[in-house]
Amino acid sequence: CHSCGSGLITKVVTATSEEDCVCPAGTYRNQARMCETCPEGFVCEVASDVKNLDSLSDPRPLALAGYMTRVEEPLKAWRCLESGRCPGGYPSTCEVGRDSSSIACGLCQADRYDAGIQC
Repeated sequence: CHSCGSGLITKVVTATSEEDCVCPAGTYRNQARMCETCPEGFVCEVASDVKNLDSLSDPRPLALAGYMTRVEEPLKAWRCLESGRCPGGYPSTCEVGRDSSSIACGLCQADRYDAGIQC
């Protein structure tokens, strides 16, 4: 058996290659291929990896409920004024009727008006 290296684990006990080494829950593999603590406003499942951000593959760091991220900055979380406006998950995800291009889902879509959490 060979060690995965600092901070890495395997998802299964039958792992047979270095490809099976992943970051544990609460961390993600950064550009330098090291495990880094999941940032505030995010959830990081086992094997979360920034290389999956561009390919839209999972697992990858995802926004917690009450936060939103933008496609342009997927590792920068914005806390929403009203947590219900931001369900979390993938970048640019907002409550139905909210403008997903606005910071923290703060604006309504053009054909809607603001009624608190919903538009």
